[in-house]
Amino acid sequence: TDVTNASRTLLFNIHTLDWDNDLLNYWQISRKNLPQIEASIGGNFGTVLPDAIPCLANIPIHAVLGDQHAAAFGQCCFDVSDVKATLGTGAFILMNTGTQPIPNASGLLTTILYQIKNQPPIYALEGAVAVAGTAMQWLRDNLQLATSATKLAHLAQSTQGDNGGVYFVPAFNGLFAPHWDASARGSIYGLTSYATKAHLCRAALEAVAFQLDDLLSSFDIRPKLLKVDG
Repeated sequence: TDVTNASRTLLFNIHTLDWDNDLLNYWQISRKNLPQIEASIGGNFGTVLPDAIPCLANIPIHAVLGDQHAAAFGQCCFDVSDVKATLGTGAFILMNTGTQPIPNASGLLTTILYQIKNQPPIYALEGAVAVAGTAMQWLRDNLQLATSATKLAHLAQSTQGDNGGVYFVPAFNGLFAPHWDASARGSIYGLTSYATKAHLCRAALEAVAFQLDDLLSSFDIRPKLLKVDG
C-alpha cells in the first residue's frame, strides 16, 4: 500500500512513515500481517493481472493514492495553501501544508497528502463534512419535495437567492469537523408561514456552503482559491 492509505488504518505513524510499534502492540497486530508501505508516486505496487484487464496485462503499477488525496493531486494542489473540496454524499477539504505536519487546534486533522518516491512526504490538513449531497437525497426521498435532484435545484433557484429566513443544519448523524459533536441532530430554523418547499431546498444547498465555510475558517491560512470537484 502507499502512505496515504496506510495513514487511514490508525496503525501508521505519519512522522516516521512506518507502522507504529506502539499501536501495533496495543491492537495486538503483527507487523508481518501488514503490507509494505511505498511512496504514492513511483512506488512498486505490482502489475496488472492478465485476467483483470487483458489489454494491460503485466503493466507495472507505480501510483496508488487514497480517494481524497488522489482528488487533491488531480487538482494540482502542489503548493503550500492549495486547497480542494470534493462534494459527494459528504464533503472533504484538504489543504497542502508542505513538508512539515502542522497540528491544528480548530478540529482539522493532520494527514499525508502524497509522497513522490525519494522525496519527503507532503502533508495536509483535512476537514470532513458528513452530510452534503445526502441532504438533497433526504429532501427527494424522505420528504418527497421533488422527484430528482435536478428538480430540487430548480426549486432552490426559483427563490432568486432568498432563503425565506430558513436555515438547515443537516446533522443527521452528528457533526464532523470542526465541531466533532456526535450528539448533534438535524434542525430546521426560521420557519414561518412565508416559507415554502423552495426555501427549504435553498436552505439545504446553503447548508453545504456554510459547512464548507466552517472548515475554511478553521485553517490558519485563508486560501485565495478553492478548487472544487465531485
